Amino acid sequence: MKKLALILAIVMVACIAVVGCTVKEDKKNDDASVTSVETNASSEKAPESSSKQSTPASQNEPASQNQPASQNEPASQNEPSSQGGGSGSSQTGSFEINFTANNGEGDANFTLVGTAVKSTGGKTAKDGWLNGTVFSGSFPQLGKGTTAYGTKNVQFTTTGSGSVYVYATRGSSDVTQGNLHLINTSSTILATVNPTETLACYQLAIPGAGSYALATDQVSSINIFAIKVDGSSGGASGGSSAVNPPASQQDPSSQGGGDGPSQTGSFEINFTANNGEGDANFTLVGTAVKSTGGKTAKDGWLNGTVFSGSFPQLGKGTTAYGAKNVQFTTTGACNVYVYATRGSSGVTEGNLYLIDTSTTKISTVHPVETLACYTLACPGAGSYALATDDVSSINIFAIKVGD
Repeated sequence: MKKLALILAIVMVACIAVVGCTVKEDKKNDDASVTSVETNASSEKAPESSSKQSTPASQNEPASQNQPASQNEPASQNEPSSQGGGSGSSQTGSFEINFTANNGEGDANFTLVGTAVKSTGGKTAKDGWLNGTVFSGSFPQLGKGTTAYGTKNVQFTTTGSGSVYVYATRGSSDVTQGNLHLINTSSTILATVNPTETLACYQLAIPGAGSYALATDQVSSINIFAIKVDGSSGGASGGSSAVNPPASQQDPSSQGGGDGPSQTGSFEINFTANNGEGDANFTLVGTAVKSTGGKTAKDGWLNGTVFSGSFPQLGKGTTAYGAKNVQFTTTGACNVYVYATRGSSGVTEGNLYLIDTSTTKISTVHPVETLACYTLACPGAGSYALATDDVSSINIFAIKVGD
């Protein structure tokens, strides 16, 4: 019995020893496992921290995306150069009509009011955008007698400044030439050309968006064969007129609308700043010297300028080249801008003509008592003069040739 008890005791001690070793080993393995897990956890947190730091500020909210300069409206767009030189924007696109191809009737763009219907066996255009076209058939005639809007008119509406081109002839056989006027809805004459018996394409400048009409007066009826309204780079306040755009300008921009190249550069004079005298570009012939205490320009290229001092006055009585003129020479087609007023107190408005060396009237505007900038179109290179007639003397304060 004692031997059996001893054996059992030995076995029990051995078992206890084995169990103790196993527990220690398992505890050691568990500790290692925990350490490994903590290490792995640290390695997973590190990339997360690195990712946050590596996000660049430029990606969070870059300054260039918050306020890009190109989207803020650059200065060049804030102060656009004026197109057309007239009031408001330029005429958008163009529209036209050939009356002889439309049975002498108007259309959606051109309204005939009180016009007579005439017909022609055939007249051939030798200039302008329809150069070579034979006008044959019916066309409207503007009867003489009134320049009132809504009476004996061809009416149309524009979206901005531009030019209206008209194939026309004088209609009355007892006169050399007639007067074709561009008027507004108040019947104010804005520009005038002088059709003759020979068919030609004439140009009148539209100062801005609005409704207008072509009309004549007491001198002669006017035959109208075709009209085109087009955008322009000319046309200051006061309107303009011109003659005979060449065939090469079949899509005209109305810068002078004449033969040859455009005027190279520009030159100008402010007479009140030059003691009322001319200079190397402008020659005064037979003009009187007058003076003003101060007139302020409210339009045109010298807007805001106060004209104070001496200036030339074109005396009434003749439109002959070389008599009572302001003369100048151009290198090509261009616009001539003139600050002017009528000089005779007994009339509402005067006539300021652009003439050539043959004393042919090229363009006409009608200065009133209020100072304004008027535009006349030069058809091509050559020598020209500003002149008036028997209606009123004309006061000239400043001139600019070319744009």
